[in-house]
Amino acid sequence: MRKRARIRSLLSFALFAIFSISLLWLIFGDHGLLQAYRLRTELLRMDMENEGLRKENEVLRVEIEALKSDMRYIERLAREKLGMARKDELVFMFERNGKHMTSTTVLPLGRVGQPGSAP
Repeated sequence: MRKRARIRSLLSFALFAIFSISLLWLIFGDHGLLQAYRLRTELLRMDMENEGLRKENEVLRVEIEALKSDMRYIERLAREKLGMARKDELVFMFERNGKHMTSTTVLPLGRVGQPGSAP
């Protein structure tokens, strides 16, 4: 009788040990639940990053098309980014708190540099 109880006890311990090891492996193993959670979190982060990049690409596509075909857009960029002006315009550049600001004034043709004309 004692022998059976001892065998039963050892068998119970072995089953408990196998179950415990299997549970630990299921949670913490290379393909376990913890790794699945990490991968799912990484996938969500990458999906969000991809969506942001898709939106940025669309904005760039629109800008490329405008640069290819829209002369008003090109002119606006030349004025804003390069400080360019037309032949009949004067550009005044001001500096406020270390930032450059530009102002463009259109003068009537033929009046630039004449006495009594705007500077």
